[in-house]
Amino acid sequence: MIRLRRTSRAPIALVLALISFLFVLAFLVAGSLFRPDVPEFDPSTRARGSVMAAIVLDTVTIDASDAATWHFFDLTRGLVTAPPDTSGWDLAFRRFHVMTAESAADLGAVPFDSVIRVPKHGFHVTELGRDTVNPVLAKWYDYSPFSHVLKSKRHIYVIQNGDGDFAKLEFLSYYCTGAQPGCVTFRYARLPARSTSESRR
Repeated sequence: MIRLRRTSRAPIALVLALISFLFVLAFLVAGSLFRPDVPEFDPSTRARGSVMAAIVLDTVTIDASDAATWHFFDLTRGLVTAPPDTSGWDLAFRRFHVMTAESAADLGAVPFDSVIRVPKHGFHVTELGRDTVNPVLAKWYDYSPFSHVLKSKRHIYVIQNGDGDFAKLEFLSYYCTGAQPGCVTFRYARLPARSTSESRR
């Protein structure tokens, strides 16, 4: 009597799983070697001495690539190279982390030029913790785990400074020339007094 040998499906499933694993691994490796197509900027080096009332629009790039050091920025005077004591700064950057000396509000993905007034609500202050950040600015970016590229959500934020003035701000990029991460580029402009109505959306 001839017996037919039963073919096990286990080896086939194992081979398919191995092929899938290798495919995913190759995809991840290729993504890590791929140079991202992102906006690139050189760090700002010029010192600005203009007062905030004169700022119509400015674009700034801060090299925040050092993960151990906060880099401070004053909306009125320009770049602050040394860590301040208790005042003299409005924003601080460490890699993609951002904190504020005062408060910030997220207006969402609206056109930069459409924001002409300070909102009455939605402002939050920086929260101290393991990763000290302002919760409004904690996720100003989208991150791809496959390409490892970080891109701005292009939301418009309103930042309050220590003098009670306000500015609108939009993040543009996270990359220095050569697609090196850690350079936070943003544009900002002064807004009129908070006593006005909420910003137009």
